[in-house]
Amino acid sequence: MNKNIKLLDKYDKKENIYKLVQLMANRVYQILNGAAVSPTIKEKDPIQIVMEEFLEQAENNE
Repeated sequence: MNKNIKLLDKYDKKENIYKLVQLMANRVYQILNGAAVSPTIKEKDPIQIVMEEFLEQAENNE
């Protein structure tokens, strides 16, 4: 399944999707400025890293 679809399925439908976009953009900005990334994530692209982090977080919240 596509990561985008997985992420949208995990996201609370009552919230505005732009809030998710804002949260992800802020995290990408942090990574680009040198923030630590989980060692379990194998992606190199900051956007993909953030998507993996959000999916991991959503799975842990279930």
